Amino acid sequence: MRRLFIFLLLISCNNDTTTPSKTVAPPAPSSASANVAPLPSKEITTNTIGSETLNVGWKIYKGLIKTEDTSNLVLSPASIHVALSMAANGAEGTVLSQLEKYLGMPLSALNKGWQENVPSAQGNVEFSMANRIYLSNEAVAKPGFLDKTKQFYSSEAKTVPFETKTEASRNIINQWVESKTNKKIKELIPQGGITKSTLSVLVNALYFKGDWLHAFPAQNTKSGPFETYHQTSTNVEYMKDTFATPYYGTKDFAVIELPYVGKEFSMFLYVPRGRVKLVEAEGGQSAKQWTEHIKLLKQTRITVTLPKFKATNALRLSEVLKRQRVTSIFDNGLNNISVNEPLVVSEIFHKTFIEVNETGTEAAAATAIAARIGGRPVPPPAVTFDRAFLFMIRENKSGLILMNGRIGNPSKE
Repeated sequence: MRRLFIFLLLISCNNDTTTPSKTVAPPAPSSASANVAPLPSKEITTNTIGSETLNVGWKIYKGLIKTEDTSNLVLSPASIHVALSMAANGAEGTVLSQLEKYLGMPLSALNKGWQENVPSAQGNVEFSMANRIYLSNEAVAKPGFLDKTKQFYSSEAKTVPFETKTEASRNIINQWVESKTNKKIKELIPQGGITKSTLSVLVNALYFKGDWLHAFPAQNTKSGPFETYHQTSTNVEYMKDTFATPYYGTKDFAVIELPYVGKEFSMFLYVPRGRVKLVEAEGGQSAKQWTEHIKLLKQTRITVTLPKFKATNALRLSEVLKRQRVTSIFDNGLNNISVNEPLVVSEIFHKTFIEVNETGTEAAAATAIAARIGGRPVPPPAVTFDRAFLFMIRENKSGLILMNGRIGNPSKE
């Protein structure tokens, strides 16, 4: 009998004013519209963990937009990539080959990349990533698998009574997840997500909290109309300020970078302009496209109008991976995890949370004061996010993509 193996991937990201419990990072639909002028694309030649999380993030995003019609769609490429990389250590043959191809690197490079590139917060932001493997009391894990996941991913292994106390086991895992995400991710595993046939569950939890380098003054926040992803209108709360930040724009779209304090992490935002709608443009997004967007950014004094938003998603990723030719983990299983029998992946649960508001620092706000000396002042370019837009959060040294997705209705969580 083949037993079940479950992935659980989650991320919590916010910049609210609640002080979280301290956690420590482990060590070492259609194609783009004809109205959209595509940027020149170049091949990404450096295969790093950062570049491959960018690849996986937009690949999965484009797979999800074919089936997920929700206004807000948020995922964590880093969380997905690290969990699949850990699972690759339990694979061999065709299963391993498919995972290596999808993740963009051979297993040895995946292990070394994650061992060396997990960001550590330097006091400016709060960031943590935690991995854990839950095994059934009756499972006998292969020492090689546990040794590798501990060495390269700082993963802990815990035993739980899946077969005899299924619901209690589900609660144990959910409570650990909640503790690692400042209580932002609750009930990651839904009822029925674990059965008596479950032999192992692999969990990755990622948490990030950062203040803007350039704060949005609360007194500037005002309500206004927003055109949703489904092209209806709703009222939202807009933050607004003028400051210098990396920017690139054409008549069809604008891209900006909003750094967090310390400049170790940044949020990048993409908004269509003119007659272009996100539903038309999002199908043309890719890692190469975003790489070019970022290369073209120039420090510019601009007026940014951005809605406050909060979004959460609970996703199941197995069907997306199957459509993208990652099938063997669901059919042939992972042979190198348990001595009992091969483990077949039953589902990949993925849950995300993000909250964005005005919070920043006083020093950052001062950088918005700029003016030319002499001549007639020229109004700064305006970038207004009053329609559905895309975003991603990046750790700038490694290029690791913590989160990406779309905000199609800021008034909905």
